[in-house]
Amino acid sequence: MIKFNIKDTGIGLTQTELGKLFKQFTQVESDTTRSYGGTGLGLSISKQLTELMSGTIEVTSQKNVGSDFYLTLPFKYNSNYQVEPRRPSFHNFRAMIVDDSQTACDVLGYYLGLYTSDIDICFSGEEAVDLYEQADNQYDIIFMDWKMATMNGIEASEKIMALDRAHKTKIVLVTAYLKEEVLTAVDEQNIDGFLYKPVTPYDLEGVLNKIYLDTYDLDNKDNKENNLDP
Repeated sequence: MIKFNIKDTGIGLTQTELGKLFKQFTQVESDTTRSYGGTGLGLSISKQLTELMSGTIEVTSQKNVGSDFYLTLPFKYNSNYQVEPRRPSFHNFRAMIVDDSQTACDVLGYYLGLYTSDIDICFSGEEAVDLYEQADNQYDIIFMDWKMATMNGIEASEKIMALDRAHKTKIVLVTAYLKEEVLTAVDEQNIDGFLYKPVTPYDLEGVLNKIYLDTYDLDNKDNKENNLDP
């Protein structure tokens, strides 16, 4: 049995409201649909699907604090199944992650750790620029959040590009905003790539392949010696 837990910090529910939560076409308050949308079907359908899979769904909640949803489902264990370990196409490069969200840094840092252990974290554009300057430009790639307070990712990238006279550092813009806006910013600022939040291992690998393998295949005749070839 595997239990999934989803926690939110929304409006929360009273004990009376909890009793109505999984009923069809029911909102726990008369103004919920008007304020938050929805038909009252989502959780009812979730409950039915869960029970069809021989599982359970439960919730605990506190008014004006938030809710915890628990989904428990049975899975079959296949003892014969084996996962082939993936070998990264490149590794041992120096990276910086810039994001004012601790969670975003943790997630991207975890995935990036599959490729390199040399990762620095910054929580603002100003901190990133200062660290880059202090490190004498010795970063191979920077993952830069776009929308940050005081100095956004575009401004920080411009300052770093000005310091990077040899143009060796690659910058990847990380954002949850619309694709058209991102593409415009990437094109106008000559940024090397972009990732959408939430970042997935697949997306990260795609960006790294695009930046590193394309670059080194064209420009670096010794890429095999530098461990940059599969």
